[in-house]
Amino acid sequence: MSAKTSKIGFETGVRIMYVAKKEAFNMNNRRNIRLIFRYFFSKKVGLSLVPAFSIWPEVMGKILFAGSFILGVIGSIGIIGSTFLSFKKKFASKKYLSVFVYFFIVVFAAGLLYGGTLNPHYIIVFHTSLFLLFSLALYTFSRGNIRFILFVSLVLLLLNSLSWNLTSKIPVLQDGLKMKDFEKAATIIKKDPKKVYNVTMHAQGDNRAMPLRYYLSLLGENPMPYENYSGADDLYLIIRKDERPQDLTIWEYTSFGPSYEKQKWVVNDDYLLYKLGKK
Repeated sequence: MSAKTSKIGFETGVRIMYVAKKEAFNMNNRRNIRLIFRYFFSKKVGLSLVPAFSIWPEVMGKILFAGSFILGVIGSIGIIGSTFLSFKKKFASKKYLSVFVYFFIVVFAAGLLYGGTLNPHYIIVFHTSLFLLFSLALYTFSRGNIRFILFVSLVLLLLNSLSWNLTSKIPVLQDGLKMKDFEKAATIIKKDPKKVYNVTMHAQGDNRAMPLRYYLSLLGENPMPYENYSGADDLYLIIRKDERPQDLTIWEYTSFGPSYEKQKWVVNDDYLLYKLGKK
C-alpha cells in the first residue's frame, strides 16, 4: 500500500470525531489534530482526480455486487439517475434526500482535494447511505414493483454469498490474518514484559486492531484506548513482512512519536508483530 494512502483528506473529520468527545480537550488531543492537518496539507506527489471518481463504483461493487467494478459503475449511474428523478418527480422528500446529496458532495470534494489513492474503507461512513440510495434507485426504476424488487434482492443475495467464505473452516478476518493469528499475537503480548502500551496494525484499514484488542481482553490485558497513542510507552504493531514500521504514515503509529524497534515476532507467513519503544 502506498505511503500516501493513509493521508486521505476526509480522515481529518473522522479523527477529529475520535478525539472530540465530551471529556476534557487535553493537550494530547490538540497535538493529534495538528498532526492530522499537517498530513492533509503536506506536499503530495502523483495527484490525480481519478480516485475521487473511481472509489464510488469500486465500493458499490464490493458491498452490493460481489466485487464487480462494472456492476458498481451501473449501480452508481442508477443512483445518480434515481436521485435526479426523485428531485424532479418528488418520489422522495427533498428535505431528507438533500442530506444524502450534501453529504456526498462533502466527501467527494474532500477526495478531489486530497488527490491521492483512496481505499474503500475511507468512505465506510457512506456505506449505509449507498444501500439506502440504491434501494431508492431500485424502487424508482421498477416503479414500485415489489415482485421485481424481491427478485433483484434475491439475486444480489445469492451473488454476494459466493464471497462469504461459508465453506472455510477458519474465516479470514483481515487480508492474510485469521482468528488464530490474533490469538497468537495476544498471547505473545500477554507474556512479554512491558510498560503502559497500546496496539495497532496495518491491515485493510483496521488500524485500531480491534480483533487483537478482543483477544487481549480475554487474557485480562488492557491496552490504552485507541484515541490515545501518544501516552503509551510501548507500541505493539502488526504489519506485513514486506513493510517497515518507519515507512508507515498511519495516525496510530505517527502519533505514538519517534520510536525504535525493541523486538519482533512472527505471526504467520505474511505478518510480523513489532514491539516499539519511544526514543
